[in-house]
Amino acid sequence: MGITMGKYVDLHVAEEHVKAYRENETRDYLRKTPLTVKEVKDGIILPTKGDSSTTWGLGGVLDENGQFVKESQTRDGHLFGGFYEYEKQSVQQCDETVVFMGPFVSHWGHFICDQISRLWYILPNIKKYRIAYCGWNWGYEETSLHGNFLEFMHLLGLSNEQLIDVKTPMQFRSVIIPEFSYIERNYYTEEFKNIYRTVVSNIKVSGLESYSHIYFTRGEFPDALNKERGEKDIQALFAANGYKVISPEKLTLSEQIYYMRSCDCMAAVSGSITHNLLFAKEGQKVIVLNKMEVMNGYQMVIDNIMDVNISCVDVYVKIFPVCFGLGPFLIGFSHNLKEFAKDKGMKVPPNLLFNFISVIKRYIWYFAKFTRIYANKHNRSMLLSQQRSVRELKKQSK
Repeated sequence: MGITMGKYVDLHVAEEHVKAYRENETRDYLRKTPLTVKEVKDGIILPTKGDSSTTWGLGGVLDENGQFVKESQTRDGHLFGGFYEYEKQSVQQCDETVVFMGPFVSHWGHFICDQISRLWYILPNIKKYRIAYCGWNWGYEETSLHGNFLEFMHLLGLSNEQLIDVKTPMQFRSVIIPEFSYIERNYYTEEFKNIYRTVVSNIKVSGLESYSHIYFTRGEFPDALNKERGEKDIQALFAANGYKVISPEKLTLSEQIYYMRSCDCMAAVSGSITHNLLFAKEGQKVIVLNKMEVMNGYQMVIDNIMDVNISCVDVYVKIFPVCFGLGPFLIGFSHNLKEFAKDKGMKVPPNLLFNFISVIKRYIWYFAKFTRIYANKHNRSMLLSQQRSVRELKKQSK
């Protein structure tokens, strides 16, 4: 089977990143060795419990002797997993074999990369097993699968009755822990791609228009409104050049995939929206607008997986280093975006050229937001950890 991979047709990015993009274009992330499965007889699943030692909390699978099973961690425990004391007398018994999905966090990008990565195991016989997962609200009110997260499971072929949100310790006849079929910056597998092939093949929508050019905005996404400033200018540029502006959070997953696969070219600020390239059609044109200096390891593998034509454009204003998940992000009609627009013959709305008062307001917001976010010790620790990882990656690439 031939290996298809993304192609960067335009790179309007920082000069020091051009080499990394070109290397990513030709890197072979496809894992050839078979994925493994660990089965834990009489396994106990601990629900997620918030803890400062790991991003999403402790929890996971214990064996019959109460020993933690490391295969149930996510990213070696950095994101999720670990033992904690629990009331052994209150363990709920369930006499069936389940497949362990891992944690569920209401974050779309992590969901479609990390969290569903084990579900390759159920594809040959989608109705055979129930899926056990550990819900965790991570600042959101709903802890169980809901909305487009739940729709993803339905499109995979799972019913609500097959989904178990482990909210108290539960012991099962057996717990199957499939290996991850995708790991950020590391590998993907054909099994991972099959998850997305299955979802796409089950899409059924009717009565929707199609648009040749689409700009997926973050402008009405509450989390983005809290952490980002400047997208209005970017959105105005694309709207003035014939792009239909669509807010993905107002659509079902099926509708999002329909619009993406029916257009010739889509543009979006980097993040969960651009991770949706996993649903893209072959040969699609994609414009990824980078909102921060640090290259996103998830996106790099996704770019490589998909046979699409990608233009990468830096739209961030570089001030201080910030965390991926925390921000703040200041973006706008950057020098790189101006060059991209010029190369493509795009018309630029006059009000984008310079608005002094608007710029000053954004900078005031940025400095105030940065101060508030990183006054928190845990947030500072996350930023320092990210900076160490970035330095290590730079060393490895030299």
